[in-house]
Amino acid sequence: MSVISTCDPRISAIILKSDLGPVLLVSVYMPIDYGDNECLESYIATCAYITALFQESDAVNLVVAGDFDCQVVSRFYNSFLRFVGENNLQLTDQRHLNDVFTYCNDSATAYSWIDHIVRFT
Repeated sequence: MSVISTCDPRISAIILKSDLGPVLLVSVYMPIDYGDNECLESYIATCAYITALFQESDAVNLVVAGDFDCQVVSRFYNSFLRFVGENNLQLTDQRHLNDVFTYCNDSATAYSWIDHIVRFT
């Protein structure tokens, strides 16, 4: 295992050695949507940074897990899907789970699925 220096407090990354080759494992805490353009730009930039880490590494596989701060109704969702598609990733969690959530507010009146695991296909 080797730690990758990311220079971004939202991203932690390591390279794991596997029988199939090196795997870039990324933990992410994406920007929150406050409704302004800066948030969306920051979200897109964070996705681009993860893509660059993968492209610049010797990894043959990519796994990204964490708080993507988006669900299907979020304005970030299209950017999230673009990131997944451009990196040939698969929405592992949504593919195998139904009717679940990863966030519930304190009063149990709001639920969402904002945490995801995506992996190289």
